[in-house]
Amino acid sequence: MTRRAGEPAAAGASRHLAAVALTLAGTALLWLTFGSTHSSAVFVALALALAAFWFLASAFLTRGRPPASLHGSRPSAPVAFGRAALVAVGTAGLFVVGVLVLLLLPWTAEEVGEAVAAAESTPLVVTVAVALVTGLGEEAFFRGALPRLGTWPRADLWATVAYTLSTLATGNLALILAAPVLGVACVLARRVTGRLWAAMLVHAVWSLVMVGGVPLLLV
Repeated sequence: MTRRAGEPAAAGASRHLAAVALTLAGTALLWLTFGSTHSSAVFVALALALAAFWFLASAFLTRGRPPASLHGSRPSAPVAFGRAALVAVGTAGLFVVGVLVLLLLPWTAEEVGEAVAAAESTPLVVTVAVALVTGLGEEAFFRGALPRLGTWPRADLWATVAYTLSTLATGNLALILAAPVLGVACVLARRVTGRLWAAMLVHAVWSLVMVGGVPLLLV
């Protein structure tokens, strides 16, 4: 990692160490969330705590730093929304096809079923709300904060590697396989729009499809 111009070396190093520590702490909280054997209320509480943690960690890492500068021109809001929507719909469609394939494979069908069963143990409205809020928190941290910590090439993709490694804590193969694909899609959305909310939109649509659409495939 390289520090930004004008930032003292000690400050840059401290910020990078803080990023590593916060990523590990969030990953530990993710492990606790998915490892919870208590009621669905405990799972929801832990998931919301995780979302709050990602938001606070993002705010901590980006405090006092200028807005992120991305390559390429910044399109108008309507154009940006159109591009983000295309990426979101394309990503959701890709995942629906992917789930159908995973359901045909004996070593992944059970993992998909477990993920859906965990979601169905909580009322749908609550599950959707938790998935959306948690996804927004992940985007704020992994697509918003981490890529702004240095000037190394493709920092956003390296942050997606960290996101994928963090997802290992869920212990669910289906979610682990989804993480790099979703991460790259969110990176693409941000790159073609120059806006963090585009990545959040992609993640939100993905969450809605996975929570509301995938269970229908298992009926």
